[in-house]
Amino acid sequence: MNKVPQWQYTSYFDYKDNPFESANNSQREFYKLFKQSFHEGHLLDIEDNLPYAFILLFDLINEYKQHRDYNLLYTQMDKLSEVHPYVARCIWPKIDETVAEIKQEELFQSLKKLELSPDRQLCSWIDKGQSISIQGFEISRGVFYYGEANNNNIIYYQYEQNNSCW
Repeated sequence: MNKVPQWQYTSYFDYKDNPFESANNSQREFYKLFKQSFHEGHLLDIEDNLPYAFILLFDLINEYKQHRDYNLLYTQMDKLSEVHPYVARCIWPKIDETVAEIKQEELFQSLKKLELSPDRQLCSWIDKGQSISIQGFEISRGVFYYGEANNNNIIYYQYEQNNSCW
């Protein structure tokens, strides 16, 4: 395949959940080649056909959710950012969002284990604007979940989402 099949970019939302809904066979085939080449260390020129890059972005993020190797994800996204300046601008907020989602999931799993523990202590939410002091640390902003584990280890988490690119 010598020429990149043209693919009009509309919005990243069009490629997140059902990426090939509007694609024809030549676009699907080129994407397979683009992704395979990317994994082999070669970055094909997609010209201004951004859907290929955004579909790969979401594929790589889904792969990260399975392997959880942040260094691999970072390396892949750094390489993908070379495709187009707009893609580069959108990658890093998406990585932050994905890593935060995974960390939040891991936190909730840890908290569930604490809640099932026979010597657990109750946990509670800290609302924005509320301020509390825990073991000498003043927590005063964000949305935090805090609690004490069996050995009086404090678990807390802050999550703020920024989708400035989308």
